[in-house]
Formats: sequence, structure tokens, C-alpha cells
Amino acid sequence: MPSESGKKNNTFTNEPKWCKMVNMANKIKCTNGTIRSSISFSQNAYTSLEEIALEKRVSLAWVVRDAVETYLKEQKEGKKIKNV
Repeated sequence: MPSESGKKNNTFTNEPKWCKMVNMANKIKCTNGTIRSSISFSQNAYTSLEEIALEKRVSLAWVVRDAVETYLKEQKEGKKIKNV
């Protein structure tokens, strides 16, 4: 949002108190070492993620982060097996 001087204001109005954000093109980097990103899902995938989140009583974001961590771990373990 431009200020009165016409310069763009670099503050984020919806910035969570726990996360100081810095704009990085299409990503937002938090000072706590995490990166915020926007991801698109098919309607079926999103519905499935919502159902899992409800069943586990966690946020949809938690389900996605958990799935990514599991996938990355499996990929890393698969590479170790192939290299043996």
C-alpha cells in the first residue's frame, strides 16, 4: 500500500505476531526460518486434506506440512537404499 509520500509501504497488515515477514517475490520468508508459500490443489485433493485435518483435529496446514516431511523422508531413505 503506498504511503502519503508515494513510496510503497513494506509492512504486512495481516502479519502474524509470531512471524516477522519479508517479501521475496512469490514467497514470504519469516524470520523464524520458515517460508510461507501459496500452493494450489485440485478440489478433490483439497477436500481430502480437509477431511484428514478434521479427523486428526489439526489445521489443514499441519496436514500439508506433515505430508511434505513424510514424503521428503521417504525420498531420502529411498535414495540411500538405491545407493547401497
